[in-house]
Amino acid sequence: MDLWSADLGRPKNPDNGRLKMMNYKMYVENYSVMGNTYTGCYDISVHVIDEESPKNNCGSEILLNVLDSSGIITINSQDHLGEYSEIITNIPKIIEYHQQLLQI
Repeated sequence: MDLWSADLGRPKNPDNGRLKMMNYKMYVENYSVMGNTYTGCYDISVHVIDEESPKNNCGSEILLNVLDSSGIITINSQDHLGEYSEIITNIPKIIEYHQQLLQI
Protein backbone atom coordinates (compact mmCIF):
# COMPACT_ATOMS: atom_id res chain seq x y z
CA MET A 1 0.00 0.00 0.00
CA ASP A 2 1.31 3.43 -0.95
CA LEU A 3 1.33 5.51 2.23
CA TRP A 4 2.95 8.58 0.70
CA SER A 5 1.20 11.31 -1.17
CA ALA A 6 3.28 12.08 -4.24
CA ASP A 7 1.88 15.58 -4.60
CA LEU A 8 2.31 16.66 -0.97
CA GLY A 9 5.23 14.50 0.17
CA ARG A 10 3.54 13.55 3.43
CA PRO A 11 1.93 10.35 4.70
CA LYS A 12 -1.55 9.54 3.49
CA ASN A 13 -4.20 8.38 5.90
CA PRO A 14 -4.00 4.58 5.58
CA ASP A 15 -7.51 4.24 7.01
CA ASN A 16 -9.06 6.48 4.37
CA GLY A 17 -9.95 3.53 2.13
CA ARG A 18 -11.42 1.59 5.04
CA LEU A 19 -13.55 4.54 6.03
CA LYS A 20 -14.87 4.98 2.50
CA MET A 21 -15.74 1.26 2.37
CA MET A 22 -18.35 1.97 5.08
CA ASN A 23 -20.33 3.75 2.35
CA TYR A 24 -20.94 0.35 0.73
CA LYS A 25 -22.51 -1.27 3.77
CA MET A 26 -26.08 -0.49 4.77
CA TYR A 27 -28.28 -2.11 7.34
CA VAL A 28 -31.53 -3.53 5.97
CA GLU A 29 -34.49 -4.82 7.99
CA ASN A 30 -37.06 -7.20 6.54
CA TYR A 31 -35.74 -6.49 3.04
CA SER A 32 -37.59 -8.61 0.47
CA VAL A 33 -35.94 -9.68 -2.76
CA MET A 34 -36.75 -12.59 -5.06
CA GLY A 35 -39.17 -14.14 -2.57
CA ASN A 36 -36.78 -14.00 0.42
CA THR A 37 -36.72 -11.56 3.34
CA TYR A 38 -33.42 -10.43 4.86
CA THR A 39 -32.26 -8.46 7.89
CA GLY A 40 -28.59 -7.58 8.27
CA CYS A 41 -25.67 -5.56 6.96
CA TYR A 42 -25.85 -5.48 3.16
CA ASP A 43 -22.56 -4.91 1.30
CA ILE A 44 -23.62 -3.36 -2.00
CA SER A 45 -20.14 -3.82 -3.51
CA VAL A 46 -20.38 -7.64 -3.40
CA HIS A 47 -24.16 -8.11 -2.89
CA VAL A 48 -23.81 -10.05 0.37
CA ILE A 49 -25.90 -9.69 3.53
CA ASP A 50 -24.18 -10.34 6.87
CA GLU A 51 -27.05 -11.56 9.04
CA GLU A 52 -24.80 -12.37 12.03
CA SER A 53 -23.13 -9.07 12.95
CA PRO A 54 -24.95 -6.60 15.22
CA LYS A 55 -26.65 -3.62 13.60
CA ASN A 56 -24.25 -1.11 15.16
CA ASN A 57 -21.27 -2.80 13.42
CA CYS A 58 -22.64 -2.04 9.95
CA GLY A 59 -20.95 0.81 8.03
CA SER A 60 -24.13 2.84 7.57
CA GLU A 61 -24.86 2.72 11.29
CA ILE A 62 -21.29 3.68 12.25
CA LEU A 63 -21.37 6.65 9.88
CA LEU A 64 -24.75 7.75 11.18
CA ASN A 65 -24.08 7.26 14.90
CA VAL A 66 -20.43 8.33 15.10
CA LEU A 67 -20.08 10.90 12.33
CA ASP A 68 -23.74 11.95 12.05
CA SER A 69 -23.47 11.38 8.30
CA SER A 70 -24.93 9.06 5.70
CA GLY A 71 -21.61 8.81 3.85
CA ILE A 72 -18.09 10.17 3.41
CA ILE A 73 -15.96 11.22 0.46
CA THR A 74 -12.34 12.21 -0.10
CA ILE A 75 -11.93 15.96 -0.46
CA ASN A 76 -9.12 18.49 -0.24
CA SER A 77 -9.02 21.38 2.22
CA GLN A 78 -9.68 24.01 -0.44
CA ASP A 79 -12.91 22.36 -1.52
CA HIS A 80 -13.90 21.66 2.08
CA LEU A 81 -13.33 25.20 3.32
CA GLY A 82 -13.94 27.02 0.01
CA GLU A 83 -16.98 29.15 0.78
CA TYR A 84 -15.95 29.60 4.41
CA SER A 85 -12.53 30.86 3.30
CA GLU A 86 -14.15 33.35 0.94
CA ILE A 87 -16.38 34.66 3.74
CA ILE A 88 -13.45 34.98 6.16
CA THR A 89 -11.47 37.08 3.68
CA ASN A 90 -14.27 39.67 3.78
CA ILE A 91 -13.70 40.38 7.48
CA PRO A 92 -12.00 43.78 7.74
CA LYS A 93 -8.25 43.59 8.48
CA ILE A 94 -8.24 39.77 8.73
CA ILE A 95 -5.49 39.43 6.10
CA GLU A 96 -3.27 41.94 7.92
CA TYR A 97 -3.90 40.11 11.20
CA HIS A 98 -2.82 36.77 9.72
CA GLN A 99 0.25 38.35 8.14
CA GLN A 100 1.29 39.67 11.56
CA LEU A 101 0.82 36.24 13.11
CA LEU A 102 3.01 34.62 10.48
CA GLN A 103 5.84 37.10 11.12
CA ILE A 104 6.15 36.02 14.77
